[in-house]
Amino acid sequence: MRGWLSAGLGGMLAVALLVLAGIPVAGPADAFWRSTGRGVGSAVSGTLNAPTGVTVAATSTSPVSVSWTASGGTTVPTGYFVTRTAGASTIAACGSSATALLTTTSCSDTGVAAGTYTYAVTAVFRSWTAVSASSGSVVVIAATKLGFTVQPTSAVAGVAITPSIAVALQNAAGTTVAAAGVAITLSIGTNPAAGTLSGTVTALTNSSGIATFAGLSLDKAAAGYTLSAASPGLTAATSGTFTITPAAASKLAFTSAPVTTTASATTNSTAITVQRQDAFGNAVTSGTASALTLTSNTAGTAVFAPTNLAAAATVSIAAGSSTATFFYGDTRVGTPTITAASTGLTSATQVETVAAAAASKLVFTSVAVTAVASATTNTSAITVQRQDAFNNPAPATAVTPLTLTSNSGGTAIFAPTSGAAGSTVSFATGSSTATFFHGDTRAGTPVITAALSGLTSATQTETITPASASKLAFTSATRSAPASATPNGTAITVQRQDAFGNAVTSATASPLTLTSNTSGTAVFGPTSGAAPATVSIAAGASTATFYYGDTKIGTPTITAAASGLTSASLSETVTAGAAATLVFTQQPGNIVSGTPFSPAIKVSAVDAFGNPVSTAISLSIANNPSLLGVGRLWQNGVSTNPVVVTSDASGVATFSGVSIAGALLSGLASGNGYTLQATVGSVSVVSTAFNVTAG
Repeated sequence: MRGWLSAGLGGMLAVALLVLAGIPVAGPADAFWRSTGRGVGSAVSGTLNAPTGVTVAATSTSPVSVSWTASGGTTVPTGYFVTRTAGASTIAACGSSATALLTTTSCSDTGVAAGTYTYAVTAVFRSWTAVSASSGSVVVIAATKLGFTVQPTSAVAGVAITPSIAVALQNAAGTTVAAAGVAITLSIGTNPAAGTLSGTVTALTNSSGIATFAGLSLDKAAAGYTLSAASPGLTAATSGTFTITPAAASKLAFTSAPVTTTASATTNSTAITVQRQDAFGNAVTSGTASALTLTSNTAGTAVFAPTNLAAAATVSIAAGSSTATFFYGDTRVGTPTITAASTGLTSATQVETVAAAAASKLVFTSVAVTAVASATTNTSAITVQRQDAFNNPAPATAVTPLTLTSNSGGTAIFAPTSGAAGSTVSFATGSSTATFFHGDTRAGTPVITAALSGLTSATQTETITPASASKLAFTSATRSAPASATPNGTAITVQRQDAFGNAVTSATASPLTLTSNTSGTAVFGPTSGAAPATVSIAAGASTATFYYGDTKIGTPTITAAASGLTSASLSETVTAGAAATLVFTQQPGNIVSGTPFSPAIKVSAVDAFGNPVSTAISLSIANNPSLLGVGRLWQNGVSTNPVVVTSDASGVATFSGVSIAGALLSGLASGNGYTLQATVGSVSVVSTAFNVTAG
């Protein structure tokens, strides 16, 4: 369309004239406006293009579908209206008109009688119009419904239905209407097995008005299928019923849901069903039994059987059946995949769930710990686990305290945290493990035990090493030895220890300072009977052995000291040595024959260091001046030679009731210059002389 426009300024009077005559024809439209007055103005011109590509089907039933391509160019139409022409008659179509415009580029023309028609589309912009070229002819036929002329027959799943299904265009009386090119579509009507229709489901009618559907198939086996035929504007048709039977068996499939069971050495699941199927999942029966090979990828032991609570046994699909039911057992928790296989068929798999059986024992799952002796828990975690009979972790259903003990000779402590004093260790709800820390004051290899009521206990040997050395300790018993100027007696052992009394070795030697609180002279040395010498704890050792000598009897305390360590003390016992000197501390005086010495004779015994010696002292006559030497020693009226008396703690032997008399007549023992001799072993002493007179 071409247009001209002029406009004046101020008080202008515009007059518009629109001339539109006759039926619009294809091509652009023209319009112009004239104005009077004076002024300066401008004019703008544009073109409204007609729509193109008006399209209809060559053959159609009512309603007729019409489509077109929108007008191009810079002037966009407000809308379109459609006209239908039969011979010399043109009328509005699709419910549109010059005042009822369409804003789409397609429409459906309803109520069209049988006949041959063409269509045109007019674009409208304000008063402008532009008409398209006419469409090709469409033959509108008089068919009102569809009808099956060849019904679907029973078939095998996945195999084409034969003979090919045929559907005809029909009028109200059921007579086939010969019209070619009408699209008819088939779909499943009654679908008892949720099957899928495969093949080309839309076909065009031939010149006889019949559409033929070759190669159609269904995948699911069932009886009572129907098909539905449909075409726009026509009443749909439904076929008769037909049956789809299974194809040849090609695979196995699990038809039961995955099971959840507890660990077991026998079958203990709910029933599991496996089915023999064709390629489309249809159950396939067989006239013979088919043995199944059932396996599991479990790390434990899997069992399968046709009955529950049984050991492993063969499972088969029975003759005349498509399925086999079996039960499953597994000793290992997890999500194992079980597989069912049979000769000539694709295997089936399914993931099951195996949970732990009831807890029956405790097990240490951490490695043995090596730690330093301590009065609190150390830094190495220990884990104990609740397990069922098949070694599977078995979670606790509630907080469960654990009893922890040790056969240590020291003090053992357990706690859920490191560096703590002893406290309760428990299994948390839902957990199969308890982690704790262990401390022990005694070095060694203690066995710790974890116990829980109703469960078998667990044991594990740990290693406790000494802490840093902090003291010395005597590990030998108090000993007793005679006075000596050299180290003597039994060996004495002193040990380097930690704060808990554990022996501590060192890479270097540690000299000891050894002292005694004796009032005599103390000597120490690594060898008995040798001269005094330095005593050390040797490199790589925890103890030193030495000997102690002391010249003073008593119970002296000896002390061992070393740099940086707390000293150790031990009380020893020093006894007198062998008698080395005898002394008459009460000499014999002149006596009458047969009368005891008064005061009583006393002899003192001392060892080499002057310590009094308690020992048996023999008293005999050294010089016997009696007639014919008949003088004899008597004690308390009994002739005794020698007289033996044991000295007391002060080393003094008192010879009470001792006299000299003759063997037969006491008077015969008289004589001047008697002497007595006191003897202990090889040591002896002779008294001063005395006289014995007759009584």
